[in-house]
Amino acid sequence: MLALAVTAAGCARLGPDAGARQVAAYQCVASDASAQGAAAAQGQKGRRLTVQYDPRGQQALMSFDGGSINYLPLVPGVKDRLFANEKYAWKSSGNGGQLTDIAEVQTYSCARSADLAATRP
Repeated sequence: MLALAVTAAGCARLGPDAGARQVAAYQCVASDASAQGAAAAQGQKGRRLTVQYDPRGQQALMSFDGGSINYLPLVPGVKDRLFANEKYAWKSSGNGGQLTDIAEVQTYSCARSADLAATRP
């Protein structure tokens, strides 16, 4: 689990002045065995995560299962690139990443999906 000290929070909406953003889609599954068993029993394939990074890589807009868009600023002073607010923490690594739902105390392992490959800049 990620330990964080986060001060910024909130939700954001994409506007026409959003600029050139890097967009990536991921398929995420719960990291703990009990949650994975429950998801398999319900026939779920996991949750869809969409992340859009600003051109400078200082912030990310994240949408989980097509829901509301959450603003996650880069956490300063952290060795790895970690984006977080009071509800979510996101750390990408190569073709995957780790999403922590802080409010629900749940961690997800995420693998890059090809869904947005054609739309990425």
